[in-house]
Amino acid sequence: FGLGPAGRDVVVETLLGQIGLPGHGTRYPHTLSGGQQQRVAVARALAPEPDVLLMDEPFASIDISLRRKLREETRRLVKARESVTLLVTHDPEEALEIADRIAVLEDGQITQVGTARELHDAPASLFVGLMAGSGAVVRGTVSDGGCETPFGRFAAQDIDAKDGTHGREVDILIHPHRASLMADVEGLFISDLRETGRSQIVTLRRADGDTLLVEVGLTPGWAVGDRVSLKPEGGAWPAFAV
Repeated sequence: FGLGPAGRDVVVETLLGQIGLPGHGTRYPHTLSGGQQQRVAVARALAPEPDVLLMDEPFASIDISLRRKLREETRRLVKARESVTLLVTHDPEEALEIADRIAVLEDGQITQVGTARELHDAPASLFVGLMAGSGAVVRGTVSDGGCETPFGRFAAQDIDAKDGTHGREVDILIHPHRASLMADVEGLFISDLRETGRSQIVTLRRADGDTLLVEVGLTPGWAVGDRVSLKPEGGAWPAFAV
């Protein structure tokens, strides 16, 4: 239901200001861009102060510079009004930043429900792990409580040679903030390196030419041609049976 006449103009102008469209109250929809129409749709849904709000890709058509601001503003407005909100999105970053709890749909089934931290630290599947924490994936074989891979031997979570997983193939998820490089004269070659400002994107190359692209923390001093080993920090990386 739309707004009643009492106080309508004030509510409209307030919401238009909050979504970055002050003074647009008299504009016709066809004169607005797709992103502006999407922002108006958010304001229109919030205007009656609903108890329950359903949002389907509400920020999909909005340019990236405004998207985060509008997400945070929408979250603040929804929390202030105590509206229970169900948000559908294909953007993992959006879900992780805006939601109190996240349900991950994978192949038509809910794989896991939890907070962003729970999904990141203890993903129920490789899909969830990549969604919640990104990273590189390397396949290996469980052996003696560890995992042998073409790029080194790693400890990995949830594998144990004593429980029948010995010899099983697993995918290891290398989380960027839990990966580091160590000097190793017999290790992998750094064949490419670039900095993003928050991390380093490094291409590691074996002697036979196979490569692995990983993201690691900002550790100064590495250069193309250096030989290194890839190591987990703060515990093992998640592993998932193939």
